Amino acid sequence: MDSGIGPGAHTSLGKFLKSLSFYALVLVTVLILGFILTEMLPKQVVKSPDGSWVKARLSTDTTSVFYWSIRPKWLPPELNNELSGPAKSVLKKRIWKEGNGKAWLAWDRRLREVLAGSLLPQHGQALQSLRFMEDRKQLKEQLFLLPDSLTKVLLPLPSPKNENTMSLAFAWNSNNRFDQWMFGSKNQQGIWQGNLGWSKTFQKPVLEVIQSHAPLSIGLSLTSLILGLCLGLVFGIWQVSRPYWQWLQVGLLSIPSFAMGTVLLWLFANPDVLDWLPTGGVAPPGGLSVDTGNFAASWGKIKYLVMPLICFSYGSIASFALLSQNHISQLTKEAWFATAKAKGLSQRRALWVHAVPNALPLLQTRFFQSLPFVLSGSVVLETLFSLPGLGAVGVKAVFNQDQGLLIGLLMAAALLTLLGFLISDGLQYLLDPKGRKPMKP
Repeated sequence: MDSGIGPGAHTSLGKFLKSLSFYALVLVTVLILGFILTEMLPKQVVKSPDGSWVKARLSTDTTSVFYWSIRPKWLPPELNNELSGPAKSVLKKRIWKEGNGKAWLAWDRRLREVLAGSLLPQHGQALQSLRFMEDRKQLKEQLFLLPDSLTKVLLPLPSPKNENTMSLAFAWNSNNRFDQWMFGSKNQQGIWQGNLGWSKTFQKPVLEVIQSHAPLSIGLSLTSLILGLCLGLVFGIWQVSRPYWQWLQVGLLSIPSFAMGTVLLWLFANPDVLDWLPTGGVAPPGGLSVDTGNFAASWGKIKYLVMPLICFSYGSIASFALLSQNHISQLTKEAWFATAKAKGLSQRRALWVHAVPNALPLLQTRFFQSLPFVLSGSVVLETLFSLPGLGAVGVKAVFNQDQGLLIGLLMAAALLTLLGFLISDGLQYLLDPKGRKPMKP
């Protein structure tokens, strides 16, 4: 039975599902890298379940790192949950030398019970020192110096046991630091509850810093991309029959954004040339006057974004114009385009009705894949024009060594990149005419 769906639809859907699984894997990788970077930080301010912020590590050291772990079979799995610090390291070395890990862990438990309930405080330091002795002979000598009531509990020492030190075992750890970092615990909230850490630069949560500065960066990025797509498509179509204008796009693409910004500042924000626009910021230092009319108030805000928007947009316009011109020029050589013109369509109508729809999948792919790159480019332009966006926040975080804020910004940029590619692949599947072409009976 004819399904009415073209064979390309199954291919497009398969590619989209493969992309979806790949992005899921990349997302997990990004989260793991963010967790590793967070684990490398010293104690910092974290959000507790009651909403207060306290100075602590983002997760406890007494649990395993991840859901799965590979450990030597001779090493007791309970060791990571019961011990930490130097005592844990010494006990591991002792077990590595002599084997019999479970017996040594049981002996360390007895020692901890003695330390917790010892009625002889003068021997507390001597008992504590036992936990940091690797050598069996040294341990025995120290034990014989203690009262008989203590040595009876701690002797005999576990006997050596030959074990295969290369034998490994897989372990499942339901209680682990990555799970606490992701989903929270009784001591802290996880990143899914909005706990991205604390910014020492702004003295507030990283999520609030991103939320307060993201609208400007995202607004400029989206506006510049929309302008680039619309104007670039128009210029690209106009230049299909005028390929000699390609040098203009190539020339614009070769100009760095900071150089363009510097020229615009010298030309339009210079009292000695044309003092038409402000040098930076988003509003006058004292704010707009209450007597300012609607048009004057709107222009008073817009003029601060004219030069930044030009610097954000010119590269996108040139890139989309070059891409659309080259792609549409190739489409005009197809047989179906010649057939459309033979039926009486003008060159312009044939381009807009037939060539442009076939070029949209490629253009929208470039559009969404450009989102993270435009945002990263805002670092230079926002600093140049003194704009309080995410790019300027990143510069402040670097100079102030604000590791928590930097990790939050990097994760936000990575997630935005994944989102852009995912939307791009989804729309390409929906817009691809080959995937929706009905099969002929």
